[in-house]
Amino acid sequence: MAAVRKDQRKLTTGERSGFIAAVLALKKQGLYDPFVQTHADAHKRMVPHGGPAFLPWHRQFVLVFEQALQRIDPSVTVPYWDWSVDQSPNAAPWTADFMGGSGGPKKVVLDGPFAFANGWQLNVIDPNVGQRELTRRLGCENELPTADDMRAVLDEVPYYVKPWQAFDPSPPGLATQPSFCNRLEGNYGSGYIHGFVHNWVGGEMMRLLTSPNDPIFWLVHSNIDRVWVQWQQMHRAEQYHPTGVGGENSPMNQNLNDPLWPWTVTPADLWSHDALGYRYDSES
Repeated sequence: MAAVRKDQRKLTTGERSGFIAAVLALKKQGLYDPFVQTHADAHKRMVPHGGPAFLPWHRQFVLVFEQALQRIDPSVTVPYWDWSVDQSPNAAPWTADFMGGSGGPKKVVLDGPFAFANGWQLNVIDPNVGQRELTRRLGCENELPTADDMRAVLDEVPYYVKPWQAFDPSPPGLATQPSFCNRLEGNYGSGYIHGFVHNWVGGEMMRLLTSPNDPIFWLVHSNIDRVWVQWQQMHRAEQYHPTGVGGENSPMNQNLNDPLWPWTVTPADLWSHDALGYRYDSES
């Protein structure tokens, strides 16, 4: 039976506390910080942002994290935060019994299980960043993407277009043509979906390399993956691009059958979430 990822609003008290307990156990065992390191190191080996592999790379990343949680508690799945519905900085998921709230002085999160005072410390990778407290500044950078923004991104086809990168290298700027993955990541079109969500949370989530230090990262990317599933179900004839053949060849190790560092899986292996053994509660 497929594991079901649920809307964080619909978690029972037990499911919410179970997820938190598993995350804290992973941290205590020294198994959480390596995920932050992997996210940072990936940028030295390939391009998990700004290209076609953005969605499959993060699909695998969330899945491997979920599997680590399930070794602690087999009932746990990674919930998703639907920011087009839950846009208040004073309500779920920002409650003291779940993700905790916005930061106080110096953006430091003061409540919830991931507050420094409650034992949560960041994996500090950048030697120029000495702060070990989790920081957030909810709603200070921009608005969250709306339901209209999400409908627009779901209508976008194809999956990706040449030159197979988010930004036009000459001159630098946003991509010259829209595509689904590019728009969802936040590099083309209104909404700037993924990028705007990271910026809205603020603090550690605005650090590209180490954003998984904030556990809300997993709920954000579970929802990004859920939107990808919705798009796949709406546009069943659409496929992953670039394929690596017939002129569709990316120099960024992001072709259909290219392994995604640090794993051996490829975008082709990750195209179907059903084959990976999970589904979302929003699926019909």
